[in-house]
Amino acid sequence: MNDSSQQEQQKSKSRGWRWIGLISLGLFLFVTGAFVSPIINKLFNTTVVVSTDQQKESLIPERVEKTWQEADVLANQYAYMSYLLNLLAVICTIGGLGLAYFTYRQEKKIPELITKQVTDKTEKMQEQLKSELSELDQAIEQRLKAFAILSERFILHQHGNHIPSSHEFELIKKVEHIYPELWGLSFFKAVFLWYDSSKTIGIDEADWLERQYQKSMESIQLMHEHLKQNPEHDRAYLFLIIWNLQLIRHDISHYTEAIHCLKKLLQIQPTYCYDRTLLQQKEWYQASADRYQERNGLLFSAEYQIFRSRQQHQHYFTRESLTDLEHRLADIRYRLRESEQFPPKLDQRHTYLQKIRAMEQSIS
Repeated sequence: MNDSSQQEQQKSKSRGWRWIGLISLGLFLFVTGAFVSPIINKLFNTTVVVSTDQQKESLIPERVEKTWQEADVLANQYAYMSYLLNLLAVICTIGGLGLAYFTYRQEKKIPELITKQVTDKTEKMQEQLKSELSELDQAIEQRLKAFAILSERFILHQHGNHIPSSHEFELIKKVEHIYPELWGLSFFKAVFLWYDSSKTIGIDEADWLERQYQKSMESIQLMHEHLKQNPEHDRAYLFLIIWNLQLIRHDISHYTEAIHCLKKLLQIQPTYCYDRTLLQQKEWYQASADRYQERNGLLFSAEYQIFRSRQQHQHYFTRESLTDLEHRLADIRYRLRESEQFPPKLDQRHTYLQKIRAMEQSIS
C-alpha cells in the first residue's frame, strides 16, 4: 500500500511539472508577441522608411511619402494582430489538447477509484462483521454454558442424596450471572425456593413455620414475575394453584388466588380440567360448598369449551352418558372421604347449565 501511494505521488508531481512547462511556454510566446514583436516591427518599419526616403527623395512628393509610411505601419499592425490571433489559437489548441488529455486520464482513473472505494468499504464491512461474529460467538458460548449448568442439576439428580440442597440453588445463581436473560430463571428459582422451604429445620416450631411461609410467599412472588413476562406458561399456573391450596392453612385468601389461577390456566389450556393431580388436591374439598361449586363451575365450563372446539357442544347437556370430567369427579368422590360432605349434584354438568349458557352468550 505504501509503495503504490508513493508511485502515485511521483506521477502527480511529474504531471504538475509538465503543466508548469506548458504554461511557461504559453506565457513566453504571449509576452514575445505582445511586447517584443511590436518593437521589432517598429525598428523594421523605420529602416524601411529611411531607405525609401533616400531612394525616392527626389522622385515623389512629401504627401506620397507619408502615405507609404502610414500604409507600412498599418500593414505591420495587421501582421502583429494576425500573430496574436495565431498565438491565441495555438494556446487554445494546446489548452484543448491538455484538457482532453486530462479528461482521458481521469476517465482511466475512474475504475481504479471505484475499485479502491469498494475495496475499502468491503474491508470495513468485513472488520465490522468479524467483530459482530466474535460478539455473537461469545454470547452463544455464554448461553451454552448456562444450559450446561442447568442440565448438570438433572444429570446429578440420581445422586441427590449426596449433594446438598444449596448446590442446586448455587447452580441457578451461576446461570443467572452468566445469562440473566435466560427464559424461565424466575420459574426455576421459584420452584427451588418452594420445595427447599419444606426442608428448613428450626429449633422453634413457630419460627420454622414463619420462615417457611416467608419462603413460600417469595416463591409465589417470583412465579408471578415469571408470568408477567410469560403469561401463556401453563405449568407456572399449575404450580401456583397447588401452592396456594397448601397455604390455605395460613390464610384463607389463598383459596381465592388458587381459583383465579385455575381460571387463567383453563383459559390457556382447557384440557387441564381432566388433570388428576389438579383435581385430587385435598384442599379443594376442605373448603365450603360454595367455593367447591365455584371450582367445578370453571371445570365444566372448560370441558364445554373442549366440546365446542369439536363441534359437539349441542349435545353436551342432552347426552345420557357421563362425560370424562364427571367420571373423574365420581372416582375422586369414591376414594376421598373429604368429598362426601358435598352434594353429588355439584359433580354433575347439569348443575352449571345456566352459568355455561350465560358465559356462551357473553362470548358470542
